[in-house]
Amino acid sequence: MVLLRPHRPSQTEAELAASFDLPRYSRRDVLWTLASLGAATALGCSNPGTTTTSSSSSSTESSCVVETNVTRGPYFVDAVNDTNDTTTNGSAYALDSLIPKRSDIRTDSEGSAGTMPGVPVVLTITVNNAACTGTLSGYRVDIWQCNATGVYSDVLASTNDNGLDHRGENFLRGYQYTDSNGQVTFTTLYPGAYSGRAPHIHLKVRNIAESTEAGASVTPTTEATTQLFFTDAMSAAVYAGNSSYSTKGYDTTNAKDSIYASESPALMPTMSGTVADGYTATISLGIAVGAVNAG
Repeated sequence: MVLLRPHRPSQTEAELAASFDLPRYSRRDVLWTLASLGAATALGCSNPGTTTTSSSSSSTESSCVVETNVTRGPYFVDAVNDTNDTTTNGSAYALDSLIPKRSDIRTDSEGSAGTMPGVPVVLTITVNNAACTGTLSGYRVDIWQCNATGVYSDVLASTNDNGLDHRGENFLRGYQYTDSNGQVTFTTLYPGAYSGRAPHIHLKVRNIAESTEAGASVTPTTEATTQLFFTDAMSAAVYAGNSSYSTKGYDTTNAKDSIYASESPALMPTMSGTVADGYTATISLGIAVGAVNAG
């Protein structure tokens, strides 16, 4: 049985952090929580994606940050010949039809796991060129993450949900193509935690044509792979304030997470909202066109 700590309304976020054996959040955390600036990288190629020069580049530059490419992690199952997937056709890089194009990624539309519970997050990602002077339209943006109890869909691994088979499920996975403003918006959940990692969301940007059929062999010429993080104080508040979350695996703060430490700067969306009502999150990514970093 997992025992969850009740969220006493009188507790401050600092007290919540302390109750989970986390340090009092730093000035950096406060700045990110109250007025965080987005940061991240994406890569792009002029074809099939396109660049639109911003008419207010100074505003774009002030909020856009070039990301650091990091590992995709062990639970990315975009290619059908991935050993975690249920099918294979021998292609070097064939898109997995189980990963759906959708804005709301909370539901398992392939298996029977249903809709994942937790604190909703409406996440808007803006993809820009590396100079942050123009947005990139027509780029595929994938996100994937664990659920409130730290479990990923579509994988079979001893490190995921004690080795239970979650292949054939697709909750908390999905992709969209950036619009004419270089934006995509996903409805997801505040990520859960598992041992050794701070709460995070995986993100990948590629110049794959929207007309590409699932199962077709593709070779992106632009690919960026990174991860989004949240303040320790916000994670403690979410986990204490919503009973869907398990704190069993929450043993790693941002400062102890090797991926967080490798990002310069760490990619933390601007957040607004509450645990009770959910959050909106925004981040603006500057991407290097023509580079491939598959993670």
